[in-house]
Amino acid sequence: MSSSHNPNPSLPSAAENPSPTSFPTPASPSLNEAAPTPTTPLDETGPAAAVAVLRAYYDAIAARRYEEAYRLWSDAGRASGQTLEQFRDGYAETAQVEATIDPPGLVEGAMGSRFVDVPVTVRARTRRGESQCFTGSYTLRRSEVDGAGEEQRRWRIYNASMRNCSAAPSPTT
Repeated sequence: MSSSHNPNPSLPSAAENPSPTSFPTPASPSLNEAAPTPTTPLDETGPAAAVAVLRAYYDAIAARRYEEAYRLWSDAGRASGQTLEQFRDGYAETAQVEATIDPPGLVEGAMGSRFVDVPVTVRARTRRGESQCFTGSYTLRRSEVDGAGEEQRRWRIYNASMRNCSAAPSPTT
């Protein structure tokens, strides 16, 4: 798990008329759970539920529902390291955002919490038409401690480690 968090590294803000946003899904289910079907409900404690939180996060950002996106961070948004106003302002120049969410890693436990890392690539377009690309991962957390409240037992974004795609390491051949 990464210890840094940067929820919107220089990612501009949503414009007045955002373009449609898509969220590609992995071609296959995670190795640690089967994909839900219409007759099999989503396991709210499994990694697919964490992925659903990230999809909801980027859907909210694309629709300029910043408070909703902000609240998907742990501690009512405070885990983002920003106030709601700073978070909202971070998307002031964003016209379009699209997130490709890859299959999550294994769910790990530590001190009454569960954690899962989810790789993400984000492509955005500014209001000036500039393209941006960020890649990295989000770590999501949920509490399993006796006495934890309903909100604490939900997957929430714990931190993010994102960088410009151009700064991403090149694959070796």
